[in-house]
Amino acid sequence: MVDDIEELKRVTSTTELLALLSANGQLSQTNLSVLYDAIKVTKQFGFQSVNREKLHPFKNIKKRKVASFSAHTKKIFNLGKSISDSDVKTLDGRYNFPVLKGYTDSWSLILDFVPRGLLSKDKIKSVKKMLKDEKK
Repeated sequence: MVDDIEELKRVTSTTELLALLSANGQLSQTNLSVLYDAIKVTKQFGFQSVNREKLHPFKNIKKRKVASFSAHTKKIFNLGKSISDSDVKTLDGRYNFPVLKGYTDSWSLILDFVPRGLLSKDKIKSVKKMLKDEKK
């Protein structure tokens, strides 16, 4: 998708994200797949109801098969949606001690962990297990 994580970190609005995806060739007037897939993966169906009449494929978005994101990327999305502020602090302490990064939210943590390989296919399970064990 977006290869430059630093560029993605600077995005602060939906419009900027859409422009970045378009500039990277992932989104165009004739190819909206990444938009549909992002809505399905993140379950942001409110956007669907607002734009249903304008964009025909939204009519069946819940049945749509996600093709733009790998199974692993979907796992990272789900992790980002599921971790709490407390989890973010726990992960910051676990992976960045003694120099904590003080993430503002789960997405800033995700954007830092992915390029560092901390959420690779091999490691994401151990991160989830560690969080589960911390809650016991």
